[in-house]
Amino acid sequence: MRLLAATDEAALKKAHDDLWAGDLDCVSVAPDVQQGGRNLELFLDRLLASASTGAEHLLDPAFAGALDESETALTAALRDFEANLPAAARAAPAWNVVEDALRRMGMPYGSANA
Repeated sequence: MRLLAATDEAALKKAHDDLWAGDLDCVSVAPDVQQGGRNLELFLDRLLASASTGAEHLLDPAFAGALDESETALTAALRDFEANLPAAARAAPAWNVVEDALRRMGMPYGSANA
């Protein structure tokens, strides 16, 4: 592991102060560099394991402009499915599983028939 040189540290501090002040807090992850490196490695492994599957944006209206043609078609079909689902289908015990999948793809709470 490469330790930060004093100039690297100063550059990171300046970037934090100039760009992220109030939005990002720099915190220590351990009392020493070696343990901090290991803790950071574990944290990044965990972060990667729980990272996006690539579908969380499909039904989120904030990402509508970023969808490609195939994603737009899929989004329209899923929204149509959700909007036209009969109340009896929503009463089925398995609806919770389907609704959870739609939520994980970004379907907002309070959508038309939620």
